[in-house]
Amino acid sequence: MKYIIMLFSVTAIFLSAVTIEGVGISKNKNDSLKSSLSDLTNKISVNVKSDFKSYTNVLDGDYKKNREQLISISSNLPIIGAVFRVSPDNNGVKTIASLSSNLSLSSYVQELNRLKKSIEKSQKRIKIEKNKTVIYNSLVQMLLEVNQFNKHKIVALVLGGIKLPNISISISEIKSDIFKLEEKVPSLEIAAKILSKNITKKDIYISPVKLSGSSEITQLAKILKDTISKYVGSVEYPDDAKYFLRGSYDILNETIFVTMYLSNKENKILKTTTVLLQKNAYKDIQYKVKTKSFDQSLNSEFVKNGELYVNIGFNRFDRSNGIDLVDGDLVDIVVKSSKPVCYFLLGHTLKNDNKFSYLLPIGSGDSKFINNITGKDVNRFITVADNVPTDKPFGNEVLQIFASTFTKDNKCPLVVPHCKENKNDYCVVSKKPTYAIKKTRALNINKKDNRVEHSEASISFTSFPKIRGSLK
Repeated sequence: MKYIIMLFSVTAIFLSAVTIEGVGISKNKNDSLKSSLSDLTNKISVNVKSDFKSYTNVLDGDYKKNREQLISISSNLPIIGAVFRVSPDNNGVKTIASLSSNLSLSSYVQELNRLKKSIEKSQKRIKIEKNKTVIYNSLVQMLLEVNQFNKHKIVALVLGGIKLPNISISISEIKSDIFKLEEKVPSLEIAAKILSKNITKKDIYISPVKLSGSSEITQLAKILKDTISKYVGSVEYPDDAKYFLRGSYDILNETIFVTMYLSNKENKILKTTTVLLQKNAYKDIQYKVKTKSFDQSLNSEFVKNGELYVNIGFNRFDRSNGIDLVDGDLVDIVVKSSKPVCYFLLGHTLKNDNKFSYLLPIGSGDSKFINNITGKDVNRFITVADNVPTDKPFGNEVLQIFASTFTKDNKCPLVVPHCKENKNDYCVVSKKPTYAIKKTRALNINKKDNRVEHSEASISFTSFPKIRGSLK
């Protein structure tokens, strides 16, 4: 992996110097670098997620209309000018990836200005152009650039940038213009061929093509991913990828609009493709989400104070890509923290006829549900449960970690919500997952002791039967 450190004199105005660090510890240098870069982008995303109100106040366009879009866009952020420090570790190699306003902010501003100029040039061209093909290609290119502009601006804001460039057009406006020009395709097979056209890169990880602003993986999302995978050189796990193909779709009147973005490891978008689906193409396939209110609750009033960051995931998967599992898959649940903490895990089962939230029995010592991450395990993923099978009932689920640093007398201040075991040995907190999230957060925001820090993270995933399209 090649990293180019670019130094520029600081031309942007910022309030104070900001440095964000990501830490990766792995058996070899390459995996350690990848892990530190992933950790860095995750920490920036958490900053946005935990304080989205302040970001929606300063960002333009779609952000003011749809806070879920802000959360979605804050994933897979571009990293420019990161500095990597590599050192030996007891378990292999440790890499610290640093992104600072002193070194990188001006690079983001330079890129914002470049994108702004290109976007405005495309806008002028479209106004006078008569050829529909040229207009369409300009709109697709502009869609790519506006997406990149939004992502670069988020990072610049996190780095303390103010008086940043603005643009006068939003993603939704560009999509609306593309709708008018694009022909609808009659099948998902043809759609997959169009979305993967001229993609010659290999070792691509394809993410489920989720509904815009949602973390849920529908049947349509899963089938589109599986169909596209027949036409590109794909890999099974994000860890093995050199490139990423991520997408989303918008539900319109009598059609669905699909957008795909090909990006590299640094999350620079290389190519954008779009397609409109005829209604028959997704007939009898579930395409509407069932967990909108839950998503809104999960992504609002996010708990994170101080410098504490926690993460939860499945080994070899990146939670920002969306995770789809099929019957028989085995996963290892892993957690990570930037400081010594105590923590517990809250699970949310979101199946149609069987919704509930429950506590996972991962405790140690006197507690059935609370465990600790000690100093020697800080900044490394620890396995909480291994070889967890994927089986019936299939559907959408979320795992959430709540963590806290210790009090001055080394006690854990976390309050575990009350639960009651059901016939399947789940200790159920509530049959209403949205209520369970709010209840748990309310119990664990300690406003009396400023020395105690709290943080949370979550991972969403969907399980499917092996027969495509048979999810119930």
